[in-house]
Amino acid sequence: VSTQSTWGATGLSSQLVVTAGADCRVQALDPRSGWNPVHTFTEHQTFIYCLEVVDSLVLSAAGDGMLIVHDLADGRLLYGLGAGQAAVRCMGATTDRLVAAGDDGNVLVYCF
Repeated sequence: VSTQSTWGATGLSSQLVVTAGADCRVQALDPRSGWNPVHTFTEHQTFIYCLEVVDSLVLSAAGDGMLIVHDLADGRLLYGLGAGQAAVRCMGATTDRLVAAGDDGNVLVYCF
């Protein structure tokens, strides 16, 4: 579970809780509105092992090697990256770099 501040449509800052897991979904929930989903992302086809939130970006990686990037501000899918030949088990991200590693024994570094 990761938390992220994002700007709502009214311009007020709000706290969201971002979750992911075995149901292959990433959800951004608003605890102030009874934990109602703000966004639900369903692009993953297998169990999600990793989740990172950097600024308004949600990065998630799964058992099939796919790493997906969504924008929390508007709920859009931004990128789908083939980060590995097998499950991506760990990743770390900053505002200019993403590192991902998994069962295939490789470590990938993306700079942006």
